[in-house]
Amino acid sequence: MLAIRLPAEIEKRLDELAKATGRTKTFYAREAILEYLDDLEDIYLAEKRLEDIRAGRAAAVARGVRRGRKRLLSAQQVAHARKLIEQGEGPDNVAKSLNVSRRTLYRALSGTNASEQKSQ
Repeated sequence: MLAIRLPAEIEKRLDELAKATGRTKTFYAREAILEYLDDLEDIYLAEKRLEDIRAGRAAAVARGVRRGRKRLLSAQQVAHARKLIEQGEGPDNVAKSLNVSRRTLYRALSGTNASEQKSQ
């Protein structure tokens, strides 16, 4: 058994709805409570899943797992490119010899990746 005190305005709206549809006020109150409980349960489940996902990502980062696309140039290739550019080789030629775009070469030389640049 459940007794609910509602503001007069809500009580009036509920009464009018019940009269217009031929259903009882109890029916609509029950339906509203059930719908709300379903929504609350969904919210709590979603929050729990999100918490689990964040914990999993944190654990992956702690293990050294990197997310996203793999780097096109290794540290050795970047060092080699830096050396070639210091010796006077043009960035276009260096990028072409490494099979990457000039923009990718510049990103690698600056030590950032595309996702870091988008977030800045």
